[in-house]
Amino acid sequence: MKKLLICLVLLLTLALPLLTSCQDSEIPDGMKYASKPDLSGYTMFVPESWVLDVGTETVTVAHASKRDRTGVSIQRLNYESATEWWADMKVSINENLNDTWFSEKENTVIGGLNALKYTVTGTWGENGYHKLELYGVQKGDYVYSIIVTYPIYKDKNGTKTYTDSYQAEDVQKVLDNLSFSDTAPSGASEPSYINEDTKEGMKRASNPEIFDYNLFVPSDWTVESTIAEANSNVSSAYVYNALKGINVNVMQWNVSSTSYDEWWYEYVLQLENSFKNIELSDPALVDVKIDGKDGKCAKFSASLSDSEYNYEIYAVIHRASVHVITFTVKGEDSFENYRNDVDAIIGSFYFD
Repeated sequence: MKKLLICLVLLLTLALPLLTSCQDSEIPDGMKYASKPDLSGYTMFVPESWVLDVGTETVTVAHASKRDRTGVSIQRLNYESATEWWADMKVSINENLNDTWFSEKENTVIGGLNALKYTVTGTWGENGYHKLELYGVQKGDYVYSIIVTYPIYKDKNGTKTYTDSYQAEDVQKVLDNLSFSDTAPSGASEPSYINEDTKEGMKRASNPEIFDYNLFVPSDWTVESTIAEANSNVSSAYVYNALKGINVNVMQWNVSSTSYDEWWYEYVLQLENSFKNIELSDPALVDVKIDGKDGKCAKFSASLSDSEYNYEIYAVIHRASVHVITFTVKGEDSFENYRNDVDAIIGSFYFD
């Protein structure tokens, strides 16, 4: 159930912009790559002006802009049928949106394949009303879950207005140019830079050609290959350790002033919009040193749908941006089981 929520949550909240890379398919005029076809099993293009938020071997999320959260996502899921996918998706939507309305099922075609389509409206935290279009496409052993989201803004008279009147043409271009591979996805592969400038017992988890920070993880961790957009205001690197059940990511926050208080205020707002049952440590922020700089550490727990998680985050200001290193474990787990790994990652982190 949790995997179904990834695209929905990222579409409705602030996501993590990432970088495109050259592929083999012909790029439609005015569009750019937003997927890794050899890994994902699908090819997705978005308008050149759009922001690419997440791009891994199973998930792609893109938005019209940082202000206009009109977006399209696609996620590869293990389901035997689109009908089974929709049964779980409807439960997920009802658990996370309020005042929901569901259309009747429609039959349509996406990428030359038969697809189920549903339209949904509802409210998401403080982010207001949204209109969603959901498509389930069956291909081989997978169902490709496609979500289009249109936030609803109010005009000067207080009338709710969908942004689809402005973005419908671009959204349709994205859907019209989706295609699916005839061969099975090859799966994840670690990026080539993992052995660059490594320290003993560690390997690199950030792309040195894109990011101005250097993130290293223990050698028994797995570095997840991502797509990233170099000119984005938010950069990220993901790693996960499936055996140990812990992951880490780095996110860059651009705030109007280099103040931890301002960043923390915005961060907590994001949490309140995205999660439930948030419990912050007391005090909320603790002083730490990161790469010789004064930084902050915060610990909290929160729930997303039916899952509980614990978070330990480290924030450090560098070049007018707040870089946030986030560690996550499941609610029943404890960071003390991974303290040596966490300390090694923070201790080896540095800026160029």
